[in-house]
Amino acid sequence: EKIDRRYATITGAIRDGKKITGIRFSENGRPHEARAKFVIDCTAESIVCVAAGLDMQGGRDFDGGLQTYSSVCFGTDFKKAWYSYIDNGRISPYDPDEFSAAILDSASSYIHLKNDYSNRRYLGIAPLIGLREGLRPVGEDTVSFPDLVEGKFTKEPVCYGYSNLDNHGKDPVFEDRAYQDFITISGLWGYGVAIPLPVGALIPKDSDGILVAGRSVAVSHDIAMGMRMKDDCQKSGEAAARLAVLAI
Repeated sequence: EKIDRRYATITGAIRDGKKITGIRFSENGRPHEARAKFVIDCTAESIVCVAAGLDMQGGRDFDGGLQTYSSVCFGTDFKKAWYSYIDNGRISPYDPDEFSAAILDSASSYIHLKNDYSNRRYLGIAPLIGLREGLRPVGEDTVSFPDLVEGKFTKEPVCYGYSNLDNHGKDPVFEDRAYQDFITISGLWGYGVAIPLPVGALIPKDSDGILVAGRSVAVSHDIAMGMRMKDDCQKSGEAAARLAVLAI
């Protein structure tokens, strides 16, 4: 299907005014450029949008904290293999020193350290920590939790997300009041919420030639925890690809 697949690291965005015309990337230590009629940023941390200098949003209002990350380990009880995880804190995926320190802290987490290993054996740990949130561009439309609760949402979504809005946090008192009311006062932590995603959430504001998908769609911090699931990333990715084809 004329697909040129690369395993590379994105290092920048190519701009012509407000229009994103391609990306810069590094492959095997060598710099490259790729031009495109449309760039779709589905890098989870919105690397292309950040590199292009677009207006970004993310994290809770209280302190800018992103959702917690997890440490995953694999083991066996000598009958079957299993995995487990624990939430280890908040970091910025954009700070290389902080990110590296979090990987080391994760690898030495108390989840791996037991007094008795007679009935278990650890087989390894995930090489990267499990991040749940990065920055997202401000979109032509941004979905917020209060708007969703008040019925102010699109009637023509490109797709739906679905989640119980679990942010894995231990400190909901520092989250937005609407989220506190929903999960704490109303006790609706396990209640599934359908999230209608408007086409404008896939279009970064004041830009051209770029669409977003996956964890990079324009939603508020409260909604981001509900649009990070793998099936939701797939649905928004398919929608962004179809939008690009239609536009071209």
